[in-house]
Amino acid sequence: MATQNPYSDSLLMDALRGSLSNAESLGRGFAVAPVGLLGDINSLARQYVTPRLPQSVQGLLQSAPAAPTTEQILSNIPRVSNPRMETAGMEQLGAAMNPRGPVELVKAMKNMPVGMSIKDVGSFKFPQEEALRLAQQRAALPKDQFGLGLPLNNTAQQRADAMFPFDVYHGTNADIPVMNVAGKGKTSGAGAFVNDNPLAAETYVNASGGGNIIPMRMSKEGLLSVNAKGRNWADIETNTLAPKAGKKRYSLEDMELSKNDVTSTDELGVIAKDLLGLQGVDIKNVKDLGPNSHIFRAKEYLQDKYGIAPDETWSNVTGKQFQEARDYMDKLYKSQKSTVTAVQDPDLLRSR
Repeated sequence: MATQNPYSDSLLMDALRGSLSNAESLGRGFAVAPVGLLGDINSLARQYVTPRLPQSVQGLLQSAPAAPTTEQILSNIPRVSNPRMETAGMEQLGAAMNPRGPVELVKAMKNMPVGMSIKDVGSFKFPQEEALRLAQQRAALPKDQFGLGLPLNNTAQQRADAMFPFDVYHGTNADIPVMNVAGKGKTSGAGAFVNDNPLAAETYVNASGGGNIIPMRMSKEGLLSVNAKGRNWADIETNTLAPKAGKKRYSLEDMELSKNDVTSTDELGVIAKDLLGLQGVDIKNVKDLGPNSHIFRAKEYLQDKYGIAPDETWSNVTGKQFQEARDYMDKLYKSQKSTVTAVQDPDLLRSR
């Protein structure tokens, strides 16, 4: 059943999301100048200037290949935030704002072969365009040749999916511009924690609102892998770990742990980096719930089973229904097991 976002239903949050989306759009346009800038100018010229020229010149210009516009280039590059009505305009503005855009455009045009005709301009390889072509070419190489094994016509999204194949989530009450892999407080030195279970991640978000569940993509290159066998994050039996990284296996002695003892996700994160020199630890089958339960899970239950949408005071819900929904919510959270990853290298993560 589709559920509204329970964390941000105010006009202030809508305005904030709009500001973040527009800031991303400006940055995206800024990044693809000058190729996008040339395409934008070319598109405007075709729309407003070409129709005013003699018919013979119009035919020549319209038949010439056009450089890709900012919008066309960025259509193959995934966004972090949702697009808005003004997205295309903001991306074009971002391309025009980049001072390197016009400079690089002039440099590129100076490098064009002498005598190049207007029909040849659209086929000229600009620096960013050539970089994208090279990325596509390298991604098509077999994995044993350090490629990604993708089709020859692979897209930016396919390359991102191959490099960061795992969906993960980070629940937080903070506004995070970048992930802090150093950790803080009790998790200092353990890395940045992410979870493959969004329901578990939401328990780290304040139930009264104001937090975020940040969706990300992740690579597991260079991670220690262990199995918690369903234990709680702070009470993982050392005998069950079976630690390994790729084909290399580690002993408890390597990790300076004792048999018949317990460890925690925090300690494992520190061990992976400081003792084994790895990029973090991937902890499978672990219970890792934060301090917050979210009452909308109980509301979902009442809506699904009884067709009841509780009012603000829950006056339309009987005591029995309330307790039933509460028990369901508690059982739902307690049943959650997931893979928790302590990431020590920020390059293993990307937004989505």
